[in-house]
Amino acid sequence: MLKRVVSGMMLMLLLVGMLTFAVSIPQTNAKIIIVPDNYPTIQQAVDAAESGDTILVRAGTYDEDVVINGKSISLIGESASNTTIRGLGKAG
Repeated sequence: MLKRVVSGMMLMLLLVGMLTFAVSIPQTNAKIIIVPDNYPTIQQAVDAAESGDTILVRAGTYDEDVVINGKSISLIGESASNTTIRGLGKAG
């Protein structure tokens, strides 16, 4: 009898623990935005992005200033050797 009660309590604790873990997993709807496929400029992609999104910049040279304010995004170039952002020095 005691063995059944202890087993039942252990099962209950296990289920409660699993539910607690499942509820605490943050849900994300992060997107991958590709420049220039989805947006012609990096800044337009940054402006459209939400926190958690990733912006993938295809190989090429981009002559623009990029300003990221108040959001946590990932900005990734397709290749370090042939993806270049040349700032124009106009960003505030």
